Amino acid sequence: ILINDYSSNNILKIANRIRTIVCNHDFIYEGTNIDISVSIGCTFCQKGEDYTTVYKRCDSALYEAKNTGRNKVIYNENIIDNDSK
Repeated sequence: ILINDYSSNNILKIANRIRTIVCNHDFIYEGTNIDISVSIGCTFCQKGEDYTTVYKRCDSALYEAKNTGRNKVIYNENIIDNDSK
């Protein structure tokens, strides 16, 4: 999901709202209630960053969410300095 907002607080609110809606929804398949949870990784995109850099930062946040208990939102604000490599 792309959000045109620079506030990490707003991005976290939106992501947590999505997570909560999915978690609280009754998913029923063939008469059986299926519990579904959502892990979300969030980040931002700086002017001039390429897709791969932003994707890696977001993917890192997603795996942190999954590896630290799932059903949560993690915001990754770590900027990788490509000039230092």
